[in-house]
Amino acid sequence: MSKGKPSKPNVFWVNVELNKDQMAMARQWFSNQELSSLLLKVSEDGIKLSMKYDTYNKCHQVTLTHDEYVVDGLPVVLTGRGSEPLKALERALWFHCVYSDGNWHEVTKTTFEKDPDF
Repeated sequence: MSKGKPSKPNVFWVNVELNKDQMAMARQWFSNQELSSLLLKVSEDGIKLSMKYDTYNKCHQVTLTHDEYVVDGLPVVLTGRGSEPLKALERALWFHCVYSDGNWHEVTKTTFEKDPDF
């Protein structure tokens, strides 16, 4: 597979990059949840979940998308990444269910400029 530069963006990426405290909170939250109920919530929210190994970033990646989530005419994609598939899933689900309360799709480019910790 190619390791070249990624192509020009055709989606609006919301990349989950947690600091140490957030990772600890996500790990604690995830360990107290039942995976089946979390996946059911995501499914009921109309979210599509995908998982794959990201060769460009050399990590496992989980992406969340929804057909109706669009920013500046681009589909919004939430990514959770980790050294293991479960860590990537943990981060994406925590960001969706807890940190953004399911509102990550309302992010705009100015959101990150105003609040880099969103």
